[in-house]
Amino acid sequence: KIYDDLGVEFTENNGAGSFIVRTNISTVGSGDFVQGAVLDTFNGSRQILLSWHNGGGGIQSVTIPADPKSQNWLSMILSSTTQEEELTKGDIDRDGDLDLLLGTTWLKNDGGTWSPFTSPVASATAEATTG
Repeated sequence: KIYDDLGVEFTENNGAGSFIVRTNISTVGSGDFVQGAVLDTFNGSRQILLSWHNGGGGIQSVTIPADPKSQNWLSMILSSTTQEEELTKGDIDRDGDLDLLLGTTWLKNDGGTWSPFTSPVASATAEATTG
């Protein structure tokens, strides 16, 4: 569960029809609300990647610990590059690891280093519609 002014919180279903709110998640994003999110294993760690509306400092990574109830979830800015939109994961460059599509830009995953590239499909579409 994500709140625009409280950061990121984990709500655990207790199995009895109610939830326990866990606040052991640090957050470094600063946008007004989350615009996009993906969950997967990136570079060996289970992570939630967040794209914030109004930038939020870039794409935020929240690492899910082995014991999510009691251990702190650590957060960092994965890349300052953002398009403030939905995120899509996939192996764009076919090198065996997950990259991120941000819209007309994608982030190449090189083992934890994320480099921005312009999407050739988006560029070709823009050229076709404007030229």
